Amino acid sequence: MSIMLFARRSYIKIFLAIFFALSLSLQSLAAGDLYFYVVKKSDVASSILYRSGLKPIYKKNGFLRRLQRVNPKIINLNQIYPGQKLIFSLELIEKGKALGLIGLTTENEIYFIDPNSIIPAKSETLSEGVVLAPTPEKPNAENQEPEKSIIKNEHALKSYIGLGSGFTFLSFAQNGSETRSLEYSSLMGPSFSLRGGAEWVNGYGVDASYAIYPGQLKSSTNAISNSRFNWTAQSLEATYRINKAEEKNSHYHVRAGVQHHDLPYVQLPTVSTADVRKHEVYMATLGVDYNFEISEKWRSQILLRYQVPFSQSKSADDIQFQSQFAFDGSLGATYQFSRQINFGLFWYGQWQEFNYSMLSEATGQKDSGKNKFFFSNLEFRVGYDF
Repeated sequence: MSIMLFARRSYIKIFLAIFFALSLSLQSLAAGDLYFYVVKKSDVASSILYRSGLKPIYKKNGFLRRLQRVNPKIINLNQIYPGQKLIFSLELIEKGKALGLIGLTTENEIYFIDPNSIIPAKSETLSEGVVLAPTPEKPNAENQEPEKSIIKNEHALKSYIGLGSGFTFLSFAQNGSETRSLEYSSLMGPSFSLRGGAEWVNGYGVDASYAIYPGQLKSSTNAISNSRFNWTAQSLEATYRINKAEEKNSHYHVRAGVQHHDLPYVQLPTVSTADVRKHEVYMATLGVDYNFEISEKWRSQILLRYQVPFSQSKSADDIQFQSQFAFDGSLGATYQFSRQINFGLFWYGQWQEFNYSMLSEATGQKDSGKNKFFFSNLEFRVGYDF
């Protein structure tokens, strides 16, 4: 009984300590430990920090990270809009106040002081007794030009990673002088994808992916061995954001790179049997994507790429693909669950048509014709933004 009474008293003490700490926190907020700045046109987070006398560094305890911590409702500091309120802690305004770079209204709103109105001082800090009259900002081209040059030299980095899984519909056709007509479609799962990349504030970035799509081929005329297979695809691309204005809620990217595919094809060991094999193909890619915000939490993406084979592996079948038409694309939407975690639903499709030629094992003759691939993948993705 005494032990239970002691435990209850301990819980009461802990509760009172937490309540007291919360009370102190509320009192500190009321005392004005938090301040705010109303975002103006052409403002970006890094330029605001520069004008406050701080370097916008993306390290663990850098000022951009500190600014993000006191603004948890803003998902991405690289996307702020005119009229939005940025919260500042006391530590983020101390240097700017000491240097006479920022002033405060009675409502704790931050404004920047015109440097031309500051009385020159020999040292970096202001002398005691010097009073600076608050001067409103002058949003003209002269004031904004220095900010543009500052942002151009910034190397802040944002990166992301995502995992996906779903189901794949595959349609395959191979029509040649030896294989005749071989067509089949399948719906299988689960598929698997891993994606990641990074983008710098100057607009350049990199994007990589690895995916496995299951499929199966059948024939009414031939007994097929190894009918089940996994179509694997990897890509590595450089990206460039065309519209770099950070206040925009939509962005266009151009992308170029290389893809590697293990494409299925059918060989005839005998006249009545068939074997599904893989052929490695490297493709050059060129594409565009469009990312836009549907709402504060929802975002969407459209991607379209053209593919051209430039290198192929050698095999005993001596098979070669010559591209007639090949492209892939995706369409999807994500929900920002938190500042770093998002969930999404995406459709991804491939459409490829190749002229092929290979040596038929059954006849020893050259087999040539056309391969057609189409698959449609629907998957659920989980993403993490660093």
